[in-house]
Amino acid sequence: MAHSLTWSALSKFEMAEMFRLMADEIRETAIFLMDTNGIITAWNDGAAEMKGYTAEEAVGQFFGILYTQEDRDAEAPQHNLAMAAQQGYFREESWRERKDGTLFWARIALTALRDEDGTMIGFSKVTLDLTHHKRLEECVKEKEETQRIMEAASAGTWSWTPATARLKVSEHLAALLGYPSETYTLSRSQSLSLIHPDDEDKVAAQLRYDVGAVRPAPVMAELRVRGVDGDYQWVYMRAQWRRDEADESLVLHGVCVAIQELKNAQRERENLFARLQEEEQRAQITLRSIADGVITVDAAGAVAQLNPAAERLTGWSAEQARGRQASEVFHVRAHEKGDAEPQEAVLNPIELALRENRVVSAPRNATLISRHGHRHSVAYACAPLRIMDEQRPEGAVLTIHDVTESKGLLDDLTYQASHDALTGLLNRREFAIKLQRTLDRVKAEHSHGAALLYMDLDQFKIVNDTCGHSAGDDLLQQLATEYRTHVRERDTLARLGGDEFALIVEHCSIEEALVVANKVLATTHRFRYTCAGQSFQIGVSIGLIPIHHGTTNVEEALRLADHACYIAKEAGRNRVFVQRSGDVDVQRRRNDMHWAAKLGDAFSNGQLQLFVQPIRAVGKAQRGLHYEVLLRIQEDDSAPIEPAMFLPAANRYDLMPSVDRWVLSQTVAWLEGHAEHVEALEMCSMNVSQRALADDAFRDFAVELLGSMSVPAHKLCFEIAETGACANLHKTLEFIDRLKQLGCRFALDDFGTGMASFSYLKQIPVDFVKIDGSFISMMTSSRIDYEMVRFTNEISHVMGRQTIAEYVADSATLEALENIGVDFAQGFLLGEPRPMALSFA
Repeated sequence: MAHSLTWSALSKFEMAEMFRLMADEIRETAIFLMDTNGIITAWNDGAAEMKGYTAEEAVGQFFGILYTQEDRDAEAPQHNLAMAAQQGYFREESWRERKDGTLFWARIALTALRDEDGTMIGFSKVTLDLTHHKRLEECVKEKEETQRIMEAASAGTWSWTPATARLKVSEHLAALLGYPSETYTLSRSQSLSLIHPDDEDKVAAQLRYDVGAVRPAPVMAELRVRGVDGDYQWVYMRAQWRRDEADESLVLHGVCVAIQELKNAQRERENLFARLQEEEQRAQITLRSIADGVITVDAAGAVAQLNPAAERLTGWSAEQARGRQASEVFHVRAHEKGDAEPQEAVLNPIELALRENRVVSAPRNATLISRHGHRHSVAYACAPLRIMDEQRPEGAVLTIHDVTESKGLLDDLTYQASHDALTGLLNRREFAIKLQRTLDRVKAEHSHGAALLYMDLDQFKIVNDTCGHSAGDDLLQQLATEYRTHVRERDTLARLGGDEFALIVEHCSIEEALVVANKVLATTHRFRYTCAGQSFQIGVSIGLIPIHHGTTNVEEALRLADHACYIAKEAGRNRVFVQRSGDVDVQRRRNDMHWAAKLGDAFSNGQLQLFVQPIRAVGKAQRGLHYEVLLRIQEDDSAPIEPAMFLPAANRYDLMPSVDRWVLSQTVAWLEGHAEHVEALEMCSMNVSQRALADDAFRDFAVELLGSMSVPAHKLCFEIAETGACANLHKTLEFIDRLKQLGCRFALDDFGTGMASFSYLKQIPVDFVKIDGSFISMMTSSRIDYEMVRFTNEISHVMGRQTIAEYVADSATLEALENIGVDFAQGFLLGEPRPMALSFA
């Protein structure tokens, strides 16, 4: 049966945490993870140090980059992956290649990672650098072989005769030390000078000989011998005193074996051992200093070690816990969301990791109960320890991360992310999630409906303006508390922002939802807010829409409810409007939205265009150019869109100040660029909306723009609708006064449509009165309309105003106007609107 490491369903965070705890501190070992295709997904510092690739360079690459070119050509990486996938693991020793192209001898353990259901999810790979061990092995083999060759061929031998001070060196040894192969005559002291000073004592005593001795002791030593270049090399020397057959003199015959590589390997091994000791000490220090608790156990599940953090979390000291079963020391329970107390204890992760030979991670919201009853919210992971090819674990390591503080912070952040900070109600984001769930439920059940209430407070701004915004906040908090007491527990109440609230009424008909809406209305009506000795009563406009299987999405539901709320405000405020399919008010509201959106697109896409329509003198010569500037939307090659289509929506959506700014700035810019045209200009008229008249920012904008232009201000005339001028007479008079100081002129447009037209005519200092076209178009067929025009003209002249007749469409009307004495006329008879740029080209 194939064996592999089974990796439970860990989150990315948990996998990363496990990898950090188990790999980052192991600097001498390369550890990395791969996906099922051999693509590197995680890379520890040891891998970076051993392989030469940084984590940024390695992650995302095929692990075959670590093989030699010869192995890659032979498809060794693919073969090794296949073997690991088939057998569960793959082990080998081979040469591997670093980033800089150098080779190192590597011991490799490639392990397949599987999910709990046996599905392959990737591989782990552990690599040890055994280059020094390999070289030592080769060096030992070379030494043994050399000794056999030397013994057979007398290579590397020498002889020294003290009586004659003659040193004879073999050709092999001479080559080894870099000397010429010849006979040397060296005294005892000269011979010793070839030996490193630190090694002289090793052989000095042995070089003394006793002529009378029958069998002098052999000379043996490891020492450093100076070569011809002055550098010393380690050699192993063995020599024996023998008598020369010719003259019975003693001769020392010896052999030297170079052991420099062996000494280098020994030194490397000593350094490695020292580094291992240092790493072990560092690991122990790290274990004691890290904030996470660490518990190690043996194969039987008995505790072997606890670090200080684990002692603090469990309440057991390392000495007390050592030898006890892990389940006695590490006592954990599952704590499900919403439970006041932890539930039944979960199966101890250490026992599970040892039994199933896999990594075990914390269940959601785990609670660790210490020896003294203290509780900590923890995340944990337990990994079995396996030694090389052993299939059963030799023990396990449990890491414990205390998330008590972070969990509390996360709970706070979760609450803050879903609730309104001021009132404690759900916020818009969380309300949208709840509304989506309601939509899903209604669509699934096809029986029990629901309703959405969109609530906008009336007269709330009075409190803010009178007592300040802090009072407004206090009012919202108090009102939210009142709303909570009258809302069913299963319903969802939220503050969407500002003074807007929303409510989802579950499992109800539209009639039942209307009852709830009326309760909210009554609650608001009864509510009183007291501030600075004043008592304020507010109201609420409520839009109510049914939620049924035909409701498409959250955005559409909120938009329809907002429409219904707007209609409730337009109908007089402090009431409920129930939106039912086919309502005329709803259709009008949608139509307004369409044109408001189209106007916004026209601003963005440069589709707004200025038109002009001439104004002619009646019965006398024209002194100069006189016209009114009009606005159109021009889309592609289609006919221009008349302002009657989009200006009502602009008014309702408060877009008119932007429209007025654009018309004024574009008109002035065009005039500034056409000096000859301005020279011939008598008067250029532009419309100003009711909203702009009451807007101080627009007034300041107009004063600044006109004050800086080169066009004479008296050539500009602003047309003010009678109804708009009277809506806020104080602001209208302020606006006229400021611009008249610059020299601008004014006309009262659509005159005669108001209930008190002549009364306001006395108060508003305009230069022109434009008689409404509804009277002009009927004056030749209606005696009343004729007299209205005549009377308006006479009164205007008495007050010093000139008159302009609108909608002049035929010569009979023009003749009647001349008979009455009207000053100017405007209409299709005298000229249709044309683009400004084309009219004066």
